[in-house]
Amino acid sequence: MIELGQMNELIVHGEDQKGFILNDPISDDTAFLPAPSDNIEINIDDRISVFVYLDNDNNMIASIKRPYATVGEYALLTAVESLRIGAFFDWGISKDLFVPDNEQRDRIYEGDQIIIRACLDERTEKVYGTTKIGKYIKASQFDIKEVIRFPLFQQRKKTWVTDQLSIKNLSE
Repeated sequence: MIELGQMNELIVHGEDQKGFILNDPISDDTAFLPAPSDNIEINIDDRISVFVYLDNDNNMIASIKRPYATVGEYALLTAVESLRIGAFFDWGISKDLFVPDNEQRDRIYEGDQIIIRACLDERTEKVYGTTKIGKYIKASQFDIKEVIRFPLFQQRKKTWVTDQLSIKNLSE
């Protein structure tokens, strides 16, 4: 079974002019991998590691690139667009990560850098982000591997936080 919001080992089953059809070796689940823009050689029957998410039409889409955070992980992300309904963050893959307004601790502006937790909506099975990470942190143990100080501008106030927070949730 393909795990949405996670890295999956899938097998290349077919190819068309737009990309590749990937199959889960255990279930009948399939995902579509758009043709990579970089010259990565992919062949039928190759086993490849991909990140899988649902697109706006609820199709399973795969990415060879690993996002900065998979579901259950945290990352320092930059807001690329801010709307009334929420904000979009550069997530390291072609699809930006959406943080709905009800998952924002404070108003987010384009260019803000904020620690985001990637989550999976159980009803829609879509990946989203949240800045309300306190409840997750309180229930977890962390292994912080590297800490570097840098300036962060959130809500137009200069604060100091850590970068390169290789945070691993030890309770999962």
